[in-house]
Amino acid sequence: MYEKFLEKYTPEEIIDCLSQFLTDSRKEKISSILSQRISSVQIALESPVDIHNALAVVRSAEGLGVTNVHVIASKFKKSKGKNTTQGAHLWTDVFYHKTFTDFTKSTSFKVAAATLDTTNTLEDLPIDENICFLLGNELKGLSDEACQGADYRFKLPMFGFTQSFNLSVSAGIILYQFLQRKRKYLKKAGDLSEEKLLMEKAWYTILSLGIQKSDMILKKLKPISS
Repeated sequence: MYEKFLEKYTPEEIIDCLSQFLTDSRKEKISSILSQRISSVQIALESPVDIHNALAVVRSAEGLGVTNVHVIASKFKKSKGKNTTQGAHLWTDVFYHKTFTDFTKSTSFKVAAATLDTTNTLEDLPIDENICFLLGNELKGLSDEACQGADYRFKLPMFGFTQSFNLSVSAGIILYQFLQRKRKYLKKAGDLSEEKLLMEKAWYTILSLGIQKSDMILKKLKPISS
C-alpha cells in the first residue's frame, strides 16, 4: 500500500502535506516511537501452527521497537487473524517467504536459531551484528534445514518440567532481553538511518490520518506532476 504513495510523492512531500492535519501530541508520539525503533534486530517464524500465536509475536515485536518480522512457510492467508495483533501489523513490516532458502536469500542478517540442543544462551550472541532470531513452530520446533543453516544457535534456560515456552512468550523474552543489551551497546534507544526514519515517518503519518483520507488530501494539496 505504501509503495503506491511513494510512486506519486516523496516522503518529504507526504510529511509536509499531511502533518498539518495531525495534533501536536500525535506528531510527538510518532517522533518518540521512531527514535526507539531498532532495525538491526529482527525475528522470523518458521512454519507457525497457530496463526494467533504467530501474530501475537508481531504484536510483541512492534511493542518492543522491532521493525521487521519474517514468516516462513506459513499456510495461513495474510489477511487472517489480524485482530490478534491489535493493529501492530500496520506499524511493522511483515515479510512472507515460501521456504527457508527464500528467507536466507532475502536477508544479509546473521540468523540465530532457538533450539534445545545447545549450551549457548542469549548472552553468548554477538551484540555488534545485525541479527535475526529464528523460532520454530509450536509442535516440531525448527526444521533440520533451518538449524543447519543458522549462523548461531541458542536456547532459553528452563527451570521447570516443561521444555519450552509458548511461541509468543519465547519471542517476547528473547527480544526484551536482547534489546536491552542492544540499546545499552548503542547508547541510544533506536538505530534507524535518516533515510529509514524519514520513510517510516511518512508512513506513520499516513496511517495516523487514514489511508483514504491521506490519499484525498495529497491529491488536493500536492497534484501529481505530469
